[in-house]
Amino acid sequence: MTIYVHDTDPPLISRCDGGCLKAWLPVRPSPDFPLGGKFAVIARTDGSPQLAYDGRPLYTFVNDKKPGDKKGDDKKGDWHALYY
Repeated sequence: MTIYVHDTDPPLISRCDGGCLKAWLPVRPSPDFPLGGKFAVIARTDGSPQLAYDGRPLYTFVNDKKPGDKKGDDKKGDWHALYY
C-alpha cells in the first residue's frame, strides 16, 4: 500500500490524532521489518509505536483500497506519497 508523510509533522512527532486518525492510519512497526538506516520507531502521544522514515512519521490512507492506489497524495496540499 502507498505510504504517506504529512508536511506539518515535526521530526519524530506525529500530529495526527483524534479525527485525523479516521483517514490516516499510522504505520505500525512489524517485528519482521529490519530497523536501521533511515527507519526508526517513534512513540505517538498515546505511547503506541509508529514507523518513521528519515524522522518523518509514516501513514496509510483509508481510501486506498488496493496496492497502487494513491488517493491521499497531495490531499489538502500537505499529505504526500512517500512510496507506492
